[in-house]
Amino acid sequence: MQVCYVLDSDPDRYNGGTPNVVRNIRRYARGHTVSGSRNAVKNIILMLAAPLRVAASGCDVVNIHDTHGYFCTFRPFMKKTVYTCHGLWKNYYKVSPPRTATDKIKSGMAMFFQGRILRKSDCIIAVSNSVKSQIIQEYGIEPKKITVVHNGVDTGVFSPGKRGRGFIWVGDNPALKGLDDAIEYAKSHKGEITIVGVEGQDSAGVRYLGMVRYEDMPDVYRSAGTLLFFSKFEGHPLVPMEAAACGLNIIASRESNLEIFPVRKGVYNVKGEDAAMVAKRHDWKNQAKLYSDIFLEAAMK
Repeated sequence: MQVCYVLDSDPDRYNGGTPNVVRNIRRYARGHTVSGSRNAVKNIILMLAAPLRVAASGCDVVNIHDTHGYFCTFRPFMKKTVYTCHGLWKNYYKVSPPRTATDKIKSGMAMFFQGRILRKSDCIIAVSNSVKSQIIQEYGIEPKKITVVHNGVDTGVFSPGKRGRGFIWVGDNPALKGLDDAIEYAKSHKGEITIVGVEGQDSAGVRYLGMVRYEDMPDVYRSAGTLLFFSKFEGHPLVPMEAAACGLNIIASRESNLEIFPVRKGVYNVKGEDAAMVAKRHDWKNQAKLYSDIFLEAAMK
């Protein structure tokens, strides 16, 4: 059985959320990749050509991860389709509304495309129970069509070690990911905080590292003692999984949707040793096996 993964960004070039997920699933489940481009015009062309590229791969099952797979849901090129839903655009735009006319057009298209992909897929993988509930509520999809597979982490790369002190925040969207709240929390607890992923001016107790290479992130995580993650909207984020695998304490908002971790006093609050154990159970090798089982089931339908 051959699988073809369809997504916007090439997982061999980018380390963002969805490319990271696909790269790790493909590592164990094998298969081909059909991806787009960060050049808008080229991406549209590649999106239109995606069904032909999928057909040329000779795959049995298509695993769509975002709107790049929209045209793969039309005949005559449609194959058995598994859609991995990382979150609903409908609900994302409620939290982070588009501001410009161009952004409003893009958001409308994203929601429209996602609706069709959800309805036309043979199976849906939701990255959390929360995402599954949202799909059922917003689109009326039958629950039996949806399987929850939480995102994992590569525990061979992210592993416990000698841990530092203080707090760390990692992200590329300060407003959505709650950077101001994290800085305020660190100050109120008289701790220093390291900011990774965005540029800023260092100040008392606040240090900005900017962009950090993916391969350097395990050491960066372990330089701190606690991850602060106060996101306003998530499907099932990777940053807390990576930090947990490195043995950091995790403090995160309920909206961060880390449902595999316990909630205490209205927030996710996990000690490093416990967090590392949870992360180990969700190593990508285990999660990819769940994907493989779903791919096989879809191929046999």
